[in-house]
Amino acid sequence: MLIGVDRDPQQLLAAAETLAAWKSCVMLVHNSYDHVAEILGAAGKTHVDGVLLDLGVAIQHLEDPRRGMSFRYASAPLDLRFDPSAAIPTAADLLRDKSAQEIERWLREYGEVPSAKQLARTIVQYRGVSPLTTVGELEFLVVPLVRAHRRHNPMTLVLQALRIAVNDELAIIQRAIKVWVDVLNPNGRIVIISYHSLEDRIVKQTLRMLAKSCVCPPEAPICICGTSATVKLLTARSITPSTEELRQYPTSRSARLRAAEHV
Repeated sequence: MLIGVDRDPQQLLAAAETLAAWKSCVMLVHNSYDHVAEILGAAGKTHVDGVLLDLGVAIQHLEDPRRGMSFRYASAPLDLRFDPSAAIPTAADLLRDKSAQEIERWLREYGEVPSAKQLARTIVQYRGVSPLTTVGELEFLVVPLVRAHRRHNPMTLVLQALRIAVNDELAIIQRAIKVWVDVLNPNGRIVIISYHSLEDRIVKQTLRMLAKSCVCPPEAPICICGTSATVKLLTARSITPSTEELRQYPTSRSARLRAAEHV
């Protein structure tokens, strides 16, 4: 049985079409992938043999002008939610309501945006005159302030930062890894594919923590924590796409795969 989970109803419809030949053994669930109890409850299960977490943004999200996830659509609304029906603030809501300090933190931590402090202050000043509601309005502020990145348009970094903030992506990753490991059967495996350094750092650190058999401070003469390893790491380093994969799927160039086995 395959249980597929996504926050975006459109992705579930596409998956249902692709997997139509196997629909008798496929269950698709509209939910956030860290809500493990709800997901397994809907499937009538308590444990699983394997978990694959693909943390990438779907190309359909970037190509949909209603989402506001690409700078190519200047008139797109600053929404950036994976689930358009979710009762959570959009990017426009956050830029309207949050402090300059909070906006700066997102830009700096989630997008590694140069001149994050200056841009955050400019956004707050601008919204006092007119609300930011479209990608083009935000780009009008970004381009003069943020120097071009050697690999990315500066708007790519800004929209990434806001998307992560809107969808709480990094916190969900950390929670999801721990709760999915808890429901793995003995020798069950978890495989995680991340696409940028922020995600990969969380995956690496979380799996390493779960693989530790002792978390006592170094100065402790004996182990008193009672901790035991939950997983065995199967990848000492992240696995990257092969030359052949890159030839077939150029967009996989930033993918990093890590895996662990439940013990």
